[in-house]
Amino acid sequence: DLARSVDVDVLSEDAAVQLLLARSGSGDEAAARELATLLGRLPLALEEAAAYAQTTGRTLNEYASLFREHQGRLLAASPPSADYPATLRTTWEMSLQRLSGEEPAAIELLEILAHLAPERVPRFLFLPPRAGTNGFAAPARDEAALDRQLAALLRYSLVRVENDEIFVHRLLQAIVRDRPGPGERPALAERTLRLVERAFPQSGSAGRARPECTRLLPHAVAALGHARDVAGARLPSAHLLRRTGVYLSACGWSDDAVKHLGRSVAILSGSGDAYEP
Repeated sequence: DLARSVDVDVLSEDAAVQLLLARSGSGDEAAARELATLLGRLPLALEEAAAYAQTTGRTLNEYASLFREHQGRLLAASPPSADYPATLRTTWEMSLQRLSGEEPAAIELLEILAHLAPERVPRFLFLPPRAGTNGFAAPARDEAALDRQLAALLRYSLVRVENDEIFVHRLLQAIVRDRPGPGERPALAERTLRLVERAFPQSGSAGRARPECTRLLPHAVAALGHARDVAGARLPSAHLLRRTGVYLSACGWSDDAVKHLGRSVAILSGSGDAYEP
């Protein structure tokens, strides 16, 4: 109700071929044309395929063979999701499997990113607090480790980084959230929530804290939503809701503040369920 949707078509055949050739560094136009057809000329799939070929040294023909093999296995293992095309799932899954062997910590970082808002994720969220970790293991032990993880993700075009902010496509987030088994998903959602809860300033009304609160608010809302059915996340959810509620009140967003603070009280008193975004 807030905007008018715009249909974005696939690329033309010639544009898809040129994208593959330019991005991969290949000169095999026939292979690029065949692969463009195989990928349905979806820009995201074309970019991911070209990044994979460039990073691994595979030819476009070799990538096409791998794609057919992986897609057959994925479709046999589970039906395609209505949230994203099977083509995107296959192209990203190939990169994720390769990256799991090269830089497992990068996959762990991506799993946390999948439970946050897709845009403008601040780097500091993944680093230990300056005052100490308080027994909590941050996704990266220092700036150098975080740089390595992000560089691995960038090689396969899985994220975009601008200054001190990280961007990840919401369709990739959905695919990454679907990868772990049912028993692993609650732990990932809880870990992400606890990460945001520790980073969100204690007092949102303090002027010095407001810029951090503004940057973290969409990620707090996303993390709260993903962890709403996780029993172990109830207490950190209540703490985070109180902090976000104080900040929203300081900003003059009274209705949202009441919602957050009321849900925090309900969770702590045992009279309410977890947060509903």
